[in-house]
Amino acid sequence: MNKMKIVNLVKSELIKNYSIKKLIIISVIMLVVSIGFVEIYSKMYEKSVWSFSNFQKKIEELSNKENRTLEEDYNLMVYEVKGKIYTYLNSLEIQGNDYARDLAEEMIRLSSTNIGIKILKENYDSSMIQQICNTSSYIFESPFQGEIHHLCTAYPKPELDTLYLENEEKINDYANILKSNKYYVYMEYLLNKGLIPEEEKEIANFIVLNKVENSNHYLVLNLNQYRQLGLHANQELIKEAEFKPKNYNNSFPTYQDYVRYYTYLKEEAISKRNIILYSQEHSIPHDLAFNSDDQIDDYDIYLTTKSNVNLIFHFSVIVMVLVSITSGNIIAGEHSKGTIKNIITAPVRRCKILLSKFIYLILHTYIIWLIGLLFLSLYSGMKYGFTDLFTPKLLYMNHHVVEVNYYLYLLKELFVASIPVICFLSILFFLSAITLSTSITVGITSILAILSPIYWFLCANLKCRFLIYTPFLFFDVGFIHSKLEPYTNILKQANISYGRGIIISIVVTIILYGITNIVYTKRDIKN
Repeated sequence: MNKMKIVNLVKSELIKNYSIKKLIIISVIMLVVSIGFVEIYSKMYEKSVWSFSNFQKKIEELSNKENRTLEEDYNLMVYEVKGKIYTYLNSLEIQGNDYARDLAEEMIRLSSTNIGIKILKENYDSSMIQQICNTSSYIFESPFQGEIHHLCTAYPKPELDTLYLENEEKINDYANILKSNKYYVYMEYLLNKGLIPEEEKEIANFIVLNKVENSNHYLVLNLNQYRQLGLHANQELIKEAEFKPKNYNNSFPTYQDYVRYYTYLKEEAISKRNIILYSQEHSIPHDLAFNSDDQIDDYDIYLTTKSNVNLIFHFSVIVMVLVSITSGNIIAGEHSKGTIKNIITAPVRRCKILLSKFIYLILHTYIIWLIGLLFLSLYSGMKYGFTDLFTPKLLYMNHHVVEVNYYLYLLKELFVASIPVICFLSILFFLSAITLSTSITVGITSILAILSPIYWFLCANLKCRFLIYTPFLFFDVGFIHSKLEPYTNILKQANISYGRGIIISIVVTIILYGITNIVYTKRDIKN
């Protein structure tokens, strides 16, 4: 019977506080927020076409100049080579992280060296060349002087012809690879030349076997990510006697902080590499989040529909603001409207009335958050495809990669992430009951919600470590799920624990709810 009373009270709160108009307004806000989040996040990792410099003006200036110096001849020929290669790459609409960029830069480097060899051989006895060759300095005013000095000192004169032919052979190889415009041809070339490390051959062979043509394909980016994560996966920690904080920009207050963070990085790198291998073998694009210390090039990060839907963890800020605005009067409103007398004269104890209102706040929060998840999934699906949402989430657990249902994983994580938000609700509930002022409640709680992302920056940059012992830092757990830099910076300074944050949130919620109950049930209500 008591349970039924609570259920009925919660139902009456929902009926009283919800309307079609209110639901439509909340839905429109969450739709706009969803579109905004996805578009901003997409821009961060947008694969833009490389804009190559136009060398035509420089070429014309040098071509029309009379009595050019050897350095100007060198620059003219290098500009001509760059112009030809860049014009060709533009015709292919080469993307930012494309392998062709690296090939082009290597071709330009080899061509510049061969131009230097040609000028050196033809002018070996000139005073200018001899002056450059005989200098003991390694700092030069121009690339030409550096190139000539390197050739003079690194190669005896008879070996220059051999170097020239070797470079020409590589340039022709790279030109043929570019002509094919297929990434697997490039990978096959590296495998045949023995230029792929043993631990990366499995992924490289997979790319060749599947004839992956586009270097923006997730299988190719997986290889690049796997390679770059190897730095931390194979890293050995330095000994305490060798540790110097200044070598790490004083990021680590103590050696123990250094050990803790780099142990975390190593474990994360091993976990991510295993997920990447599994992603490769089972053709399931992963949605891993990388931090700046992973040293993954932005152009090697690919977005999936899941990557965008994972932004739902940042929605907690919007949810808290909406709850503050729409429910800041949860108790204070009853007093301002004068409806409180009708409520307290009903045959229901005040503690049950308060409990039903608090449960309503929680349900209201979940309703807004789930509406956000719906729109975020729909818009991300329209932008990146819905198929990805029906593939499993890859997790590394007990030294094995496991597949779990993506939305079950998401709902479980959202439930955990909602615990600090429920703590926020207890603050709102407390203020509304104690101050009996809607404006004070809405004002204070809205500020607390809006500042949620800023707490991370305060803790990371101003070293406000006390925040890790409060629930405030965990209001926006998107920082933890996304491995954003403020989160990793705090990890360097202190042992921040998501689990501890959840426990702190639960304790604060119980205390604030208890105080609210005690104070309000003993209050003499006159209006």
